[in-house]
Amino acid sequence: MPEQPLVTFYQLIRQAGAPHMQPPRLPERATPDAGGILPAKAYRYCEAVRQANAYGYHLYVPMDIGLRFDGAGFACSIDEDGTGAGHNWWPLEGSAHFPGFVDIFNAMAPEYLHNLVPPLITPGETHGIVQIWTGTIAHTRPGWSLLVRAPVHENRRPLGYEVIDGIIETDRWGGHLFANIRVFRTDKPILLRAHQPFVQAVPVHRAHYGDDLLNHFQVRCDTVPDDVWHRYGDVVVGKADGTRLLGAYAVAVRRRRAAEK
Repeated sequence: MPEQPLVTFYQLIRQAGAPHMQPPRLPERATPDAGGILPAKAYRYCEAVRQANAYGYHLYVPMDIGLRFDGAGFACSIDEDGTGAGHNWWPLEGSAHFPGFVDIFNAMAPEYLHNLVPPLITPGETHGIVQIWTGTIAHTRPGWSLLVRAPVHENRRPLGYEVIDGIIETDRWGGHLFANIRVFRTDKPILLRAHQPFVQAVPVHRAHYGDDLLNHFQVRCDTVPDDVWHRYGDVVVGKADGTRLLGAYAVAVRRRRAAEK
C-alpha cells in the first residue's frame, strides 16, 4: 500500500475568475532560491537560508485582490473587467466570494453542504484583520500540523500588511485553509498578487511543539564545555589544517545529505 502523502492539498478553486484572467496557481513545494528572489551569493553559500526557504509549500491567492483600509473598515477590489485590481472598490461589509464559485461549489459538494461556501475574503472581528482564502483544503498525516506563515525571508510590512502566523492541526481540522493578515496602511491600498506566494505552509509534527519537548531546555551560565569551544573554533578559525573556506558549512551539509540518501 503506498505511503500516505505528508500533505494533500485539495484545490477547490480551479477556474479563472473571469475570461481575461489566468487560472489560479496551484500549491507548490517551496524552493531554496525562494522562487528566484534570493541573491545568487546567498543561494550558493548560505545553506541555512536555502533550507529555510525550501521548508514547506507555497500557496497563492486565486486572483489579484486589492484591499483598502481606512482605519475603521475595509473595501475590496478585484480585476473584474481587465482594468486590474484597484480600479473599482466595494465596501467589505461581509464575506466576499470568488466570482461564480457558489454555483461551482454546490455542483462539487454533497447536498448537505450546499451553500456552505468558503468565502474568499472575510473581515476579521479584530481591528485591521482580514481573512484571505487560498482556494484549498489541506489534510496532513496523523500527528502532523501546518504552520501557516508569510513566505520565508519576505517581509510584507513595506507592502502595508503582515501575515499572522498560525499552527493548524490539519490532520483533525478539515476547514478551508486561509490566512489572517493585519493591514496597517491607511494612506493607500494594498495588493495581493495571484502570481506571488501568499503564504508558506510548513509541516510540523505535533510532538515538536508540545510542552513535553519544548519545556525540556536549559540555560547555562557556568563553564563552557570543551566540545562547545571546539565546534565554535571550527567555524571562526577553521579545521585543524587551517582551512576556513567560504561556504564550508553549505558544502558539509550538502555532502551529509547526499550520503544519507
